[in-house]
Amino acid sequence: MKISVIAFVLGLLSFSVKAQTNKTNIVEHFSNTSCSACANNNVYVFNAVDNNSGTLHIGYHPSSPYSSDVFNQTNKDENDNRTKFYNIFGSTPRVVLNGDVTSISNLNSELNSLSNAMTNFQFDIEQTQETADSFSVNITITKLAADTSTVGLLFLGVMEDTINQLTNNGEAVHYNVFRKALTSVTGAEVNLPLVIGGTLEQNFGYKTSSSWNSSRLHTIGILQHHTKLVINSAISDNNESETLSLNDLSMEKNVIFPNPSSNVFYISGPCEGATVYDSFGKLVLETKWDGSEVKKIDLTKYNSGVYFVKLASDCNPKMHRLILN
Repeated sequence: MKISVIAFVLGLLSFSVKAQTNKTNIVEHFSNTSCSACANNNVYVFNAVDNNSGTLHIGYHPSSPYSSDVFNQTNKDENDNRTKFYNIFGSTPRVVLNGDVTSISNLNSELNSLSNAMTNFQFDIEQTQETADSFSVNITITKLAADTSTVGLLFLGVMEDTINQLTNNGEAVHYNVFRKALTSVTGAEVNLPLVIGGTLEQNFGYKTSSSWNSSRLHTIGILQHHTKLVINSAISDNNESETLSLNDLSMEKNVIFPNPSSNVFYISGPCEGATVYDSFGKLVLETKWDGSEVKKIDLTKYNSGVYFVKLASDCNPKMHRLILN
């Protein structure tokens, strides 16, 4: 009888462990477009995110230490209040990993250590464009395993994944820029499902601004304890799939140069072909060559902005981000 009871308990524990899901790590990034130190350090943040597949990233722009930040002008309070939520208002750049303030220099190693992190709550977001300037957002939180947490803080924010704009600190491209909150910017208290398999579902909606690029908008969600530590995070599963993912891009600088460039890029190495896409994932150029050591890619006739190059399968890495000035 005792053996049967032990086996039953072990079976329940095994089910609970198997029912967990991988935790989606999130980097909240606080920068300022008038901050030269931000321009110098932000690349390390982007590299850490790119190096750890599946990591989410959102960039806020508080008004301190520089009130002239262009991305702060239309939504000062929410950008500032998210910064104050973590008690880091007043200096940039700063990063918060899964609700815990950390240093930029440690970010990559800390993300590496969290690659196998698990959570008891699954988080899903679906975003649908209803009209030219409006979106609906549906979120579902599912309890997968035993957990004593009964309440959490839910933050939903709209972000624009790529903005091509030269700012005071010399940055020409800005990633995952926070635009507006759909909940309280410091998180709305929600009751978590109490039983395994139970769900929490909520619906939201938002209108776009004329200055936003609707095709680049996503909803990002962060579910936190009252201690601010993240339970899980998620990004919207949009109706239209993305042609290219930033998580698939390589930041290797020695293969394509110069980068940025005003018109011409060169590809070094024995590649035999490449395709170039614009920031919307549309093919703009396809070229093949005989595997010579250096190949010229001429984008003189194209508008300035961000482009992506997919190298032929014989090359590694396969994808690169280009900045055309």
